Amino acid sequence: MSVKTHGWAFSPYVRAVRIALNEKGVAHDHVPLALPDLATPQGRALSPFGRVPVLEHDGRRLFETVAILDYVDAAFDGPRLKSGDPYRDALSTAVVAAAGHYLYPTAVMGVFFNQAYILANGGRVDADRLAAAVEATVEPLKAIESVVETLIWLSGGPFMGGPGFGLADAALVPMIQNLSLAEAGRGLMAERPGLSAWFTEAVRRPSVTSTEVPIPNFGLPPD
Repeated sequence: MSVKTHGWAFSPYVRAVRIALNEKGVAHDHVPLALPDLATPQGRALSPFGRVPVLEHDGRRLFETVAILDYVDAAFDGPRLKSGDPYRDALSTAVVAAAGHYLYPTAVMGVFFNQAYILANGGRVDADRLAAAVEATVEPLKAIESVVETLIWLSGGPFMGGPGFGLADAALVPMIQNLSLAEAGRGLMAERPGLSAWFTEAVRRPSVTSTEVPIPNFGLPPD
C-alpha cells in the first residue's frame, strides 16, 4: 500500500491530514510541494484548484481537506475518528469546515502571519494590521470554543471524536497551534479556557508532535 501527502509541511491543512493518518496508524510519505509548484501544469494535474493538501493512495488522488479526512477514516483500519452518531458527526464536520472558513483567515493568516511569521523571518510587525487581525479573530474563536465544548460534553471528553481523538481534533489543533505561536494569539487563547484545556491535551499527542516543523520563510510582504 502506498500513501502520500502532498503540500508544504507547515500548512495546517496538510498537518490535519497527516495527524489523522497518524491516529489511524497509517504509514505515509510526505512529498513537499511549494506554492509556485501549484501554478505549473504538473501542479494543476495534482491539485485542480491549486490548493493543498493532496492525498495519494495507491495511485488515486484526492483533494480538499474535508473530503480527505473523511476518506482517511473510512478507507483505513485503525481507531474510528468519528463517533457514528449523525448529530455528533455533523458537528465534527462543522468544526472542520469552520476552522478553514473562519479561523484560517483570521487566526492564521491574520494573527499568526502578522506577528509570529513576520518576527520569525526578521520583519517588522505592523501594529495596526495585528490589532485588526486580533479583533477579527475574537468572535470566530468564541464560536469554535462553543462547538468544541459541546462535542467534548457529548463524547465524554477530553476530545471531540467520541470517545477518542477525532477528525475535528485533527483539523483544529494545527490551526490553534499556529495561532498560539504568536504572543497575541496566546492572549486570545487565555480568554478561552474551554478551548485552551482541550488544546493543552490535544497538542501533546504523538500524532501531532510528529508533524511539527519550524516556521517557514515564504518571503515578507512589502512595507
